[in-house]
Amino acid sequence: MEYDERGRRVGSVRPRFLCMARPRDVQDDPASVDRSFELAAGVKATTRFDTSSYNCRLWTTDQKQLAIDEDRQVALLLYGQLYEPVSSEQPTWCLKQYLREGFDFSRDLNGSFVIVVIDALQDHIAVITDRLNTRRAFASVHEDAHWVSNCLFSHPLKGVRLDPIGVAWSIVNKAVFNNRTLFEGVRVLERASINELMPSGFDSRAYWTFTCDHSCDNVAASQLKAEFSDVLIESVRRQMPHWSRMFLSLSAGYDASAVLGILRYILNVNDVECFTFVNSDRPAADGDACVSRSMAELAGYTHRMVRGYEGNILDWISRNGSFDNGLTQPSNEIDGLLKLSDDFNRVPGSVAFTGVQCFGFPDHFLQSREDVLNSLQLFDPGSAPALMNMFNQDTWRQVVDGLTADRELITRRYLEVKDLYDLKDILYVDQRVNYYILPEKEYYMGDFIHTIHPFLDNAVVDFMMKVPIASRLDRYLYRNSVTEMLPQLFAIKRAATGELTTDWAEEFEVRADEIKQMLFSQRSILDEFISPQSIVDFMEGGLQWKASTKAWINAQHRIRTAICRLKGTRQRPPMIKTGRAHILRRVLALRSFLNKTVDHTL
Repeated sequence: MEYDERGRRVGSVRPRFLCMARPRDVQDDPASVDRSFELAAGVKATTRFDTSSYNCRLWTTDQKQLAIDEDRQVALLLYGQLYEPVSSEQPTWCLKQYLREGFDFSRDLNGSFVIVVIDALQDHIAVITDRLNTRRAFASVHEDAHWVSNCLFSHPLKGVRLDPIGVAWSIVNKAVFNNRTLFEGVRVLERASINELMPSGFDSRAYWTFTCDHSCDNVAASQLKAEFSDVLIESVRRQMPHWSRMFLSLSAGYDASAVLGILRYILNVNDVECFTFVNSDRPAADGDACVSRSMAELAGYTHRMVRGYEGNILDWISRNGSFDNGLTQPSNEIDGLLKLSDDFNRVPGSVAFTGVQCFGFPDHFLQSREDVLNSLQLFDPGSAPALMNMFNQDTWRQVVDGLTADRELITRRYLEVKDLYDLKDILYVDQRVNYYILPEKEYYMGDFIHTIHPFLDNAVVDFMMKVPIASRLDRYLYRNSVTEMLPQLFAIKRAATGELTTDWAEEFEVRADEIKQMLFSQRSILDEFISPQSIVDFMEGGLQWKASTKAWINAQHRIRTAICRLKGTRQRPPMIKTGRAHILRRVLALRSFLNKTVDHTL
């Protein structure tokens, strides 16, 4: 892995872009605008483009993303791809559609994208996001200019303060939710939105909304299964690249397994390379990796087990800090991704299918909106009581108030949704898929190989909005559809255990002295809220409480589940207490990320 002078990873297969729009009444000299961009961003603009109100500068690592009309009046940048039409000239196609229809052209786009439009004819600057934010754009105001980028490292951050609420979201709930980032004034633009630049910033309006319309409540189950199976097959077919080498991130659950089955038994794809991450040289026979290998062998695909974590906690911390996100939990698989990178890069343009889906999360008995949030693991600070000792008292009060307000806002947006199970599935898409699952795919795996999520296709999402509640509970319709469609694959018993369990408490105990040395030898803007000494005190004061407590939590969950099944009921979502080692690993990875931005921000 290559690093730049600040220790950030370079050589990503994921293109990067940065756009600045500075009001002309603030600065109108082209050379001065160029200098302002370079000083703030640390790179030279690759394209100049101005409207009557704004001087615009654009930097991109891939000029093929950019299309400009013949009169050089309108520029359009497409970060990502459309699933239709299949063409190497998709930016040009989008530009023609925009010139014909205006922003309305985005309503029917099916793809994974961020689109930036700079229109000198209409004096418009806008950013369009896809339905689920499978790719994201960050927006901020810096030195009288508006900035948009697809990565935080590219954003001008000098003088920007950390947002303690964003930091707390990350540590308590593994990801930063509710459009926040780690930095004050830098936000994630809304999914499924057209964000038009106004003097006060980007004004967002939705072009599509995920709802539960119950239009299929009276449709026969057999008809629903048949239609859903066709939709799933077509979603994989539509996103299948016919000119690329294909990988599959395979687990033994229902999602990636269904992708494998559709590729092999429905679409007759003969050559797919599967990989599964493990943390043991001897994975369990009934574990995820061995079951995945059995499925791949049945399909005639190659399969590779890859150690996700190699056992050096200091390397793991540093590597997790080298990815430009800070939005989601540190990756347990980072060492394995580095090992796979040579395979991925052997053929340029390789792609990896994933099983990311919109079918929901394990179901619980819901009695309140608080239950809904807890069922999606969007907890309040009470789930991590040990964290209170890390923050100073004033900041902790701010954190508690801020997370409480954010959680209330998340559900208040959907006051018209009365059924709690509808609300849960809506928020699964709106929050958990959006802010927890997809950033990990974009900023970790997506840095090494282009990722494809076929079950987030528009047709799949549209179908799920029609499905009755009873068919959504515990993903009933989906599981029955794929097992009936792919009986040879699902005849293999699902995995009884996962493969990525690591005793983080033991890891920290073994390397405690080196971690202390690392903490006191590096400065970080996180020190404002969480000092190195408070991290050391936290580490020394409780790691004997085997922070993962994973075995205990899993045992309790199995007992509650068994009791509920005997009673024919479902359990309410548990308020899981976050273990100390899990808090510590998130804090250290976050601090490492911020170490690599420190000279940008101090």
